[in-house]
Amino acid sequence: LKFLFLLNGAAAIAILTFLGNLAKNDQTDKLNIFSCSLAFFSYGVLLAVFASGFSYLSQWHYNFPEKEKAGNWYRVLTILFCLASCVLFMEGMLSTSSNLHKLI
Repeated sequence: LKFLFLLNGAAAIAILTFLGNLAKNDQTDKLNIFSCSLAFFSYGVLLAVFASGFSYLSQWHYNFPEKEKAGNWYRVLTILFCLASCVLFMEGMLSTSSNLHKLI
């Protein structure tokens, strides 16, 4: 989970830094080209946050034998949100790559 925070968060910060550089160089017409990429990375971070919360709930439910079934469901949700965060990172990378080719 920490890796997903770092991966998507660092990518979002890199995009924001690049957009700041474009704005500083008076190329504001090109700023919204990367908005989709930034959204993918931001939503990836958001899904990692949800996965972290579900992971906590899963472990909390495992403390009580009668709530083990709920713990299993939270574990499945954690895995699904982690996978979705990875997919959003890959989509963000593909989007960024294609948008960089438009600038060249």
